[in-house]
Amino acid sequence: TWAEISGGVSSDSYENTIGGTSAGSALSGSGDAYNTFFGYHAGKDSSSTRSTAVGSQALKTNSTGLNNTAIGASALASTTGSYNTGLGANVGKNISTASSNTFIGSNSGFETTTGGSNTALGGNTIFQNTTGQHNTAIGYYALYTNTTSSGNTALGYEAGKVSTGQRQVFIGYQAGKTIAGENGNTVIGYQALDTGGGGSGSTIIGDKAGREVADGNNTVIGASAG
Repeated sequence: TWAEISGGVSSDSYENTIGGTSAGSALSGSGDAYNTFFGYHAGKDSSSTRSTAVGSQALKTNSTGLNNTAIGASALASTTGSYNTGLGANVGKNISTASSNTFIGSNSGFETTTGGSNTALGGNTIFQNTTGQHNTAIGYYALYTNTTSSGNTALGYEAGKVSTGQRQVFIGYQAGKTIAGENGNTVIGYQALDTGGGGSGSTIIGDKAGREVADGNNTVIGASAG
């Protein structure tokens, strides 16, 4: 029955809906409105508006951030930023003041602190990112070790996995997997440049292309070329 389901759930005149031990316990006054918090300590320290947290400790320390959505245990647990979306356990768990991030997938954006405007879809995507901004990672382990770099795009399983450079584009299964601190490379294709690297400014296109490339400013096109 609804009585059984709704036990411990409450709503107030400011359209906040709360359920769970200490969930939304800091809400007070008209400045804290339109929030929904469900779960143990969900939104516990929140003093904001239009935020949604579902899961144990989701948005736990969100004291000032607005318009955040966190679904999953410890999702966006430390953020005070705004306009962040996290879906999955531990997504964006360590975000402090960063805003406008979208993390979907377990541990996605886990170590991000102040880096904003990142989009990540897949387990462990941009896991080690701390201050990097404007990165897009789609695929399990994509841009995993990116820490402070910005403007990267990775699409595919382990695409750009160890990249720490700027302005990189990796598209394909393990594309550019071993590229580390290089900048401005465009790598497209299954395992393209996955064992090479060592330079910046290269364009590598093709199935397993550029696997022997060891310096920069190369243009390699074709299956197994280079």
